[in-house]
Amino acid sequence: MSRGCREVRRQPGELVPLIGSVGSNPTPGAMDPWMGILLWFAVFMGGSILGGLCPSRNAKIGAGCTSTVFIILSLMVFQFTGGFEYYGLKIDVFYTVISIFTAFLVAFPLSLIASRVAENTNVRNDPFDFGNLNIFEFSFLLLLLAPLGEELLFRGVLESSLLEYGILIATIIPALLFSLIHFLPFRNTPRKFLAIILISAFILGLLTGYFRAISGSLLPAYVTHAIFNLNGKIAERLTCTNKETVILCR
Repeated sequence: MSRGCREVRRQPGELVPLIGSVGSNPTPGAMDPWMGILLWFAVFMGGSILGGLCPSRNAKIGAGCTSTVFIILSLMVFQFTGGFEYYGLKIDVFYTVISIFTAFLVAFPLSLIASRVAENTNVRNDPFDFGNLNIFEFSFLLLLLAPLGEELLFRGVLESSLLEYGILIATIIPALLFSLIHFLPFRNTPRKFLAIILISAFILGLLTGYFRAISGSLLPAYVTHAIFNLNGKIAERLTCTNKETVILCR
């Protein structure tokens, strides 16, 4: 058994408590929450720094490098601490199917609002220049690399250690941090657009965190994240009319 974790065996169907108590009666096999937070911070900073060192001025390449480093470092944490299954690397078909329907129901209206706000506020500066992605680049970067890297990091490394505190804390804290990391790249956009980006990221974080907690698997979280990104592309094509001035239409 790896350092920092003791063996845990949950009975089939056993649910994570809504609010847990770490200090008085910790679940056997759980990683110390502070160690999990430290590991999350290390992976996040490592991915951000190493990704920024990619020898390219193309923001898309830089984002791809960062996501790739997130994936590699997160998997290393999984391997050398709690093990892959502890962090949710297993398949749950039932909750994955549920997550698909839920994600479309929630993501599509949010994406329509974001696209409309972008058009009405005349957003011009795409912080990642993602509007120019072709179908292959979009699929590889925004449907595969980005959601996989971020879910391994936020719902894998971070949330797994916070589940000792119960579902509420384990989902809300990663969701808040996930929302906040979107502030810097979008800080120069109009406030209305920035607000909808942060709110959408927070809602996405809550959904992915909830599915991770109740299923014990990262697969529903990854699928939900990818569907949110897909709906963003669908909504921009449905709502944008001025393709020269609105970043989501390019």
